[in-house]
Amino acid sequence: RLDDALIEREEELRAEIAVLKSNQQDSLLLFEKEQQYSKVMKEIETSDPQFHELRFQKLVPSLDEAKEFSKTDNKIILEYFLSDHALYAMLIENEKVEVSRVDIDSTFSLALNDLFGRLSNNSSLYADKSDRQLALFETVLGDFFDKIQGKDVVIVADGILNQIPFEVFMASQGQYLLESTTISYANSLALLLKSYPQRA
Repeated sequence: RLDDALIEREEELRAEIAVLKSNQQDSLLLFEKEQQYSKVMKEIETSDPQFHELRFQKLVPSLDEAKEFSKTDNKIILEYFLSDHALYAMLIENEKVEVSRVDIDSTFSLALNDLFGRLSNNSSLYADKSDRQLALFETVLGDFFDKIQGKDVVIVADGILNQIPFEVFMASQGQYLLESTTISYANSLALLLKSYPQRA
């Protein structure tokens, strides 16, 4: 069986490489990360060739393909990568790409569990003006909240973030995301782009 830690390492390295490419800095570190990524990919292919083929064989679209989708369909792509210690987010809008990294700890998991508990109990998400929920909002969306206002956004979440209805997020000023933003979801960027072939 393929080691979950190996899959997580692939996702973390992919996110770190995206950050470095976005910043266009530290070419030596980028080279080192790409070498590490190549090594991890070979380990995955050796451990489970079928998994490797299903997940990575032309399943990892290029950034240019994602930009073209955003431009053609007039949508913003907001993709997340979650590791044990950090949350990476990549926003793609037309030719613009922004990447953020937020360190997380146990309070992140506590906030998620609190959110899921409120949702399952049909209780008011913000009845007690929970600082924990506002902190969760800041961690997941942060500065991107203002940038997606009034836009059509596709959320490509990772791991447990797949279970979050982003519409219920609320900024400190009391505005729910669903009040201003059209949100749809995709299980992966590859599947999203496959569903929307390039226009002729």
